[in-house]
Amino acid sequence: MNSNPSGISVVIPAYNVATTIGPALDSVVSQTRPVNEIVIVDDGSTDDTVSVIQSLQASLPIVLIQQANQGAGAARNRALSAARFSYVAFLDADDEWLPEHIERSVAALESGGHMLVAHNEWIVDNGREQLNDCARRFNEDRDPYITLYRKGYISTSTVVARRQDILASGGFDESLRNAQDFDLWLSVLRDRSKSFLVFDDVLARYHIVAGSIMSHVDRRVRCCRQIALRHIGHLPGSRFRQLAEFALREIIVYREAFNAHRKNGARGQALLTALVCPFTVAADILSAALSMPDATRRRAFAIRFLWVWVLAGTLAYLYQFKHLTRPIWNLLTGLVQS
Repeated sequence: MNSNPSGISVVIPAYNVATTIGPALDSVVSQTRPVNEIVIVDDGSTDDTVSVIQSLQASLPIVLIQQANQGAGAARNRALSAARFSYVAFLDADDEWLPEHIERSVAALESGGHMLVAHNEWIVDNGREQLNDCARRFNEDRDPYITLYRKGYISTSTVVARRQDILASGGFDESLRNAQDFDLWLSVLRDRSKSFLVFDDVLARYHIVAGSIMSHVDRRVRCCRQIALRHIGHLPGSRFRQLAEFALREIIVYREAFNAHRKNGARGQALLTALVCPFTVAADILSAALSMPDATRRRAFAIRFLWVWVLAGTLAYLYQFKHLTRPIWNLLTGLVQS
């Protein structure tokens, strides 16, 4: 049992963040509601990360743990195991909180009886701020779990949750090199008897830095496909609805990968991503359908769904080139009418 049920532990994984860990910790110290401890797990850094943290330990409630490099998921799990308080607030070492993050998040968590809360944030790229409107996506559907599965709108550095709920869900999957946080939120929140909230306040800054997880585009695609297949059975509705959401999730993943490649100047990779998307999604739909219950019916169901997918995909592609197909359509309708 935690020594202080109302206390707050901050969980920070750190890997080669000597230049950003200071501002991140400054944002923790600046909170209008103080935290009780800051658990930092250094994941085998090769720069001055550890010495920077050690220089701040005398003035801050820092618990520093060092381990060989195992990835962000393993670092967060180690911090969760060491945390002594009932609430955990996640912060990446290159992000920042605005001063009222903890105060408003804990108030929302306690007043609504939620198991997890998050909020909007600023995305900072080369000094320019852009709103990441997570709350809008949360409110898009009557069931926010569906839109969470579809769009993965919870940003880890905005999350405050009950430690016992995170641990009960198994923590972060250390085998996933990317998107472990997205996988965990889906696991934690699939119990529909418990609620979660993403509110409108903009209380964090997410910094895009060179070498961040967003630069590992293809690896992220592979992990997100694996996660989408893992959680398809927890979606509400018919099997057709589940497969439709699965297909939509994969399309969104490939669209994000296309945009990331294009932004990185990798036009060839962007084109390849666009070309393989329909075929990969079709293959994954078939795999997902065949893994569903009722073995005697699933093959026929998978084939029917694939026909729908092929028809919908064909129509979507034709729509993209409607300026070319419209003259042919006009010619055909003219022949019929004559």
